Amino acid sequence: MPKEARTQLLFSRTCRGLERIVSKPSPENVHAFRTAARRLETFLQAAAPDANRKLLKRLGRWRRRVGTLRDVDVQLKALRSLKIPEEPGRKSQLIGALLDLREKRERKLLNRFDKDAQQRLRKGLKKAEQQSEAIAKAVAEPLELAKTMLLEFAKQQTAMTEESVHEYRLRCKRIRYIAELSDSAQAKALADRLVRIQDATGDWRDWQILTATAEAHFADVPRSALLTALRNVTHAKFRDAVQACTELRSEVLAQESQRKAATSVRPPRAAAAANA
Repeated sequence: MPKEARTQLLFSRTCRGLERIVSKPSPENVHAFRTAARRLETFLQAAAPDANRKLLKRLGRWRRRVGTLRDVDVQLKALRSLKIPEEPGRKSQLIGALLDLREKRERKLLNRFDKDAQQRLRKGLKKAEQQSEAIAKAVAEPLELAKTMLLEFAKQQTAMTEESVHEYRLRCKRIRYIAELSDSAQAKALADRLVRIQDATGDWRDWQILTATAEAHFADVPRSALLTALRNVTHAKFRDAVQACTELRSEVLAQESQRKAATSVRPPRAAAAANA
């Protein structure tokens, strides 16, 4: 699919996601809108950030607000998947608290996302969509841009802390979206590699948020099998995420070293000609 067509698809998916999130903010619609909005944001930031500053601001604002629902949804999914025979009542209590929180956040979102706010966002999307072909042409070759972004990020990162692993999750997601603007086999391979990083870091992040929520909810409980289980899972997920990020960084830096070594070696004929 040509880059221009992929660009057009970004706008249509965001508009469709907007309609669905307003009519029914289900976990599936919430996730679809956030993904579409983030993809479009990433593209606009790479192509024409100055020309679309107002739209980027609005998209980011609503993506973050919808994200408050997504945070609860992933916690519920993780908690329900936790198999622990001890303290079933405490697990049910936490599920109930999360469901109440989601309902509260949903009402707050829909109250803020009134007709005027929806209209302003639609207007900005429509205006930018009319210039989508020109915007697409402003983006450099997506694969090369993605590779450059990944290399620069790998060079910046050293110690694997919770903050840096979280940053890997965010950066790799954006870089993947850029790579997916290309339909080459190499771009697909890079995107697939970055998906694995997203899965590992995202899984850890979901459990980390759930554990923090449980610790706050049961702050007055001195000992809890549920909290112990959540902490153990989170620690294990963090180790997996660190390993995935470390392997990716090593691969990227090794490939760059190989590239530099290959370009620094002069062909024999060129060397002979230079010495003649």
